[in-house]
Amino acid sequence: MKKLLITLLLVAFCVSLFIPVNVSYANSGPMRRQTKNKYLELLPIDDDDISVKSEVLTFDFTKEQKNAFYNSPISQTTAVYDMRNANNDKQVTMGFPLITTIEAFKEWQAKITLDDSEVSFTPHYASAPKDIENLTFEQALSGINQIEKADIEQVGVLHKINLRDVKDATFVEVNITFNKNSKVIFDASGMSIRQNSQNTDIYHLSLEHRTTNISIFDKDNIYFYVIGDNAIDINVNKLDSGRKKIGAYNVSEVMKITSVKLKDFILSLREDMSLSEVDYAAVKLLEDKDSIILSEQDLLNLIFGTECLILLSYTVMLKGNNQPNILSVSYALDGGYSAYYKPTLYTYNYISSPAKSWASFGSITINILTNKDNPYVIDANLDFTKVSDLEYQYIGTGIPKENIRFSVCASENPVYDKWAGSIFNVRKLIKVAVIGVVILIVAIFAIKGTIILVKKQKEKDKDENNT
Repeated sequence: MKKLLITLLLVAFCVSLFIPVNVSYANSGPMRRQTKNKYLELLPIDDDDISVKSEVLTFDFTKEQKNAFYNSPISQTTAVYDMRNANNDKQVTMGFPLITTIEAFKEWQAKITLDDSEVSFTPHYASAPKDIENLTFEQALSGINQIEKADIEQVGVLHKINLRDVKDATFVEVNITFNKNSKVIFDASGMSIRQNSQNTDIYHLSLEHRTTNISIFDKDNIYFYVIGDNAIDINVNKLDSGRKKIGAYNVSEVMKITSVKLKDFILSLREDMSLSEVDYAAVKLLEDKDSIILSEQDLLNLIFGTECLILLSYTVMLKGNNQPNILSVSYALDGGYSAYYKPTLYTYNYISSPAKSWASFGSITINILTNKDNPYVIDANLDFTKVSDLEYQYIGTGIPKENIRFSVCASENPVYDKWAGSIFNVRKLIKVAVIGVVILIVAIFAIKGTIILVKKQKEKDKDENNT
C-alpha cells in the first residue's frame, strides 16, 4: 500500500511539472474599504476623476535565474503609470492583484512607489480561482472578502505526549478514532504513521514514535490537533523493540490535553505569519474537505506552497489639476511551463481588468528583456517588435482587448511533441528500463562476486587452520 501511495504521489508530481501554472495580475484598480460589523470589505469603484495617461510595463528576465521549484525563468516585472487627477488633490485607495505562492511572495517582496517615494501596502489573500485568466477585479475582491470573514477564534483541542516522560517501552503508539466532521493535524517527524477507515464516517490514525535514544536535535513530543468534533476514542500503547504491544498507558497520565484557538495553533507552526495569512491558512485548512487528516508539513505546503490570489491594498495622495503622478509597482513573476515543446516553452500572462475602472487609459508600452538562455518571444497575442537581439517591444493605445500573453523560448520555432512532457513517453520508458536492467545486472554480478570472494576466503581460512 505504501509503495502504491508513493508511486501515485510521484506520478502526480511529474504530471504537475508540465502544466502551465502561473498567471500574473498586474494592473491597479480603484476600490474602497468598508468595515461591516467586525469584518473588512474591499469594494470596487469607478473613478471619473483619475485617468492613466500612459503605462510602461517591463518584463526583465536578465536579473533572476530559474525558479528552483517550477524550473521557469523569473521576470522582474515593473509597471509604471503616469496617472492624472482632473480634480483637486485626492486620496485614492487601490488594489493590485497577483497570483503566486505566499512563499515566493515572501522571498521576492513587491515594492510600490509614488513619485519615487515608497508606499506601504497591506497584502490580502484568497484561494486562487479556477478560471484565472477571466477573473475580474470584482471577483478578486469578492474572494478576498470571504477570507477576511474566516473564524479564526474557534477552539480546537491539542493533544501532546512528552516522549521523555514515557517509560517502560521502546516505542509508544497513539491510536485516534474520529468522525468525518473532525479535522486532524499531526506532527509526522520521526514517526511511523498508519491511516485507515472502517467506512466513510469513521477514521483511524495511528502514530508511532521511539521513546529511547532521543537526541537534542529530535522533537521530543507527539502531538495532534483536532478541530471540529472531538476525537471519539484515544488509546496509548507500549511497544517493545520489535514493535509488539506489551501494555497500555493511562491516557490522562501521559497525554496533556488543552484547548487552543485555531489562530494560535496556526501561529505556532510559523510565527512570521501576518493576521491576513492566518485568516487564509484557516480557510485553506477548513475548506479542504478531501483531507480529513493532515500532517504539519502537508498543512504548511497547502498554505505556503500552493498558488493563491494576493491583493496589495494601498492608499496614495494623487496631485490634482492633471499633474503627473508616477506610480510604480514591481514584483517577481514566475511563468507557466510546458515540456511538450522542444525546447521548453515558458508562458506569461498579464491581466488588465483592474485598469478598466479608471476614467480613461492612454498609451501602453510593453518591453520584454530576454536572456541568452531563452532569447525569443513567441506565441504572443500582441504584435511585438524585435528591437534588438534580446529586446522586444509593443506600443499601443488603450487597454488591449485581450489579456496580454506571451512565451519565451530558446528557439523561435519549438517543436510540439505530445509525448515529450508525458510520463508515458515510450522513449523515456525504454531508456529508464534499459538503465534499470543494466543496474540490476551489475548488482547481481556484484552480489555474486561478493559471495564467491567470501566463500574463497572461508576455504582459505579453513586450509590455514588445518595446516
